[in-house]
Order: sequence, then C-alpha cells, then structure tokens
Amino acid sequence: ERLAEGCWPRFFCGPDEGLLGAEECTELVSVLQPFADSSGCFFRFAEMPFIGTDKPLLFHGALDQLGEFIKSGAYQFSPEYWWPPSRNWCVCSDYDLMFTVVGGPRKLISALLTSNVLECLAVKPQTRVDSFAPIP
Repeated sequence: ERLAEGCWPRFFCGPDEGLLGAEECTELVSVLQPFADSSGCFFRFAEMPFIGTDKPLLFHGALDQLGEFIKSGAYQFSPEYWWPPSRNWCVCSDYDLMFTVVGGPRKLISALLTSNVLECLAVKPQTRVDSFAPIP
C-alpha cells in the first residue's frame, strides 16, 4: 500500500504506552551496543505529576544492564530518554506514545530497519508522529 507523504502505515502497532517490552528492549540494546562507548549511557525517566515520585529520574550505567533494571519493576515505565555521553544516538520512549523513536547515524538506523524483532519505520523530520498524523 502506498502511503501519502508524512503518514503512518494503517496497521502499524506499537508497544504499551511508555513501556518497551523485554524482547524489544533486549533487541534494541543489542543493536545499539556497537554504537555505544565504554563509558556507559544515561537513562532519563519522565517526570509525571499524576504519579508523583521521589525516586531519582536520571541514571548512568552500562547499556546492557537496562533490561535487568526494567525487569526489576522499580519504575512503572521504561526510561523516556537514553543516550551515550558522545550523543551519537538517542532513544525516546515517551510514556504517552505507543512507539519508540531512535535517532542516530545511518548505520545504526540501517541495523534497526533490518532487525527481525523490531518493527521499524524510517521517518523524516517532517513526518508527523503525534495524534494529528493523517492515517490513510
């Protein structure tokens, strides 16, 4: 099916809001690992006034430890943003969206698009990714 410029595919489905599933998280970490540096990554959780927490929101740690941290259940959602100190890439799993956005170098994006686990779609800066996106 041919899509109008700036549209999402009709049957594109994402994970639960704000939560990257264990299988998807493991695969995403695996794809990102070659693009991460040895100094670890930053993980930022969203400030959500309706939940209200005194837990820390910013962490620094090894990328491959993220899956275990999420499985621990310490936080209701996955980190909203994660990135290496080099800022070569960034992952955004907004708690209000049903998809994750990854920005990075072309080689990283190509690796994501060829994953057999992740359902990926390349977008351009002008592609709408909000509730006003026209769906064919």
